[in-house]
Amino acid sequence: MNRFCTLLTLALAVPGFFHTTASAQSWPSRPITLVVPAPPGGAIDITARLIGGKLATVLGQPVTIENKAGAGTIIGTEAVAKANPDGYTLLIAASAHTINPFIFKKLPYDSIKGFEAVIQTHIVPLVMVVTPSLPARSVAEFIAYAKANPDKLSYASSGSGAPNFMSAELLKALTGIRMTHVPYKGSTAAHADLLSGRTQVMFDTTAAIAPHIKSGGVRALAVTTAQRSAALPDVPTLLEAGIKDYEAST
Repeated sequence: MNRFCTLLTLALAVPGFFHTTASAQSWPSRPITLVVPAPPGGAIDITARLIGGKLATVLGQPVTIENKAGAGTIIGTEAVAKANPDGYTLLIAASAHTINPFIFKKLPYDSIKGFEAVIQTHIVPLVMVVTPSLPARSVAEFIAYAKANPDKLSYASSGSGAPNFMSAELLKALTGIRMTHVPYKGSTAAHADLLSGRTQVMFDTTAAIAPHIKSGGVRALAVTTAQRSAALPDVPTLLEAGIKDYEAST
């Protein structure tokens, strides 16, 4: 089983910030910045904009969404870690926030001490898609093709440690197929190459990739969760497709 989650966190280097009476009484007294460590258009960006609008209404202060994509969310996360720890800079932290410390030997921030968790915002499935030029209309056909053509397929992701990277690597580990990893600054940044066939495979959130599935730009083979997605009810799970022990979400 492979589960990932998304958290809303604050750049709080000072423990007990919200327990300080003066700070609690005056916060928020000015605009808030919500940093998205990914490009516009993906699930995490869409979620941030929904949350930001609600926060602005509830808190009575403007909430600015700022996209800082790249390096598997490290660029945006670092910016928040180094921001003034006063509660006015928030990060919607992707699953990579908890994965990156195990992928990279050194990060420019402490994933635990540099942040204060606020709330888990959402859990969504990813969907495995392929470019239509690939002669695979099911997971079984894809696995057979990949085994017959080792190292000839490439899969796109938003960087090492990202949920789409981990989902692809989990499939590789469980099936023994070999594919080349091609990282991008974010999942939506990879779509152009996926649509053109320069990369052939991708695991992406349903929110980000669904328009391309509906238009026929990519072909959906399976979703990563144990149950089917309500957004794609006709697409089987990888478990249903015969990949034992496969389950992932973001």
